[in-house]
Amino acid sequence: MAAQARANALRPLLKVKIGGDNDMARIRAVREAAPASRIILDANEGWSDDNIVANLAFAAEHGIALIEQPLPAGRDGILRNIVHPVPICADESVHEA
Repeated sequence: MAAQARANALRPLLKVKIGGDNDMARIRAVREAAPASRIILDANEGWSDDNIVANLAFAAEHGIALIEQPLPAGRDGILRNIVHPVPICADESVHEA
């Protein structure tokens, strides 16, 4: 991921697909490889109630602009009760206008 981010580091915006083990290492690697790019993370429903708070905080510390669909569709109730240091958007959770 770092190599791909480095190859695209001159682009103003990068969308990075994550959502599994070692996401913090991936976030760090991409940010270090593309320090000037705005970064959107697509967690692909890969986070859980157990790791979302820590992952959001880490993403904020690394200047992430937006996180897309961090939790499985239909499991986003926890978002009402936690701090959002990075904006969150949904795609799989929204199926109608």
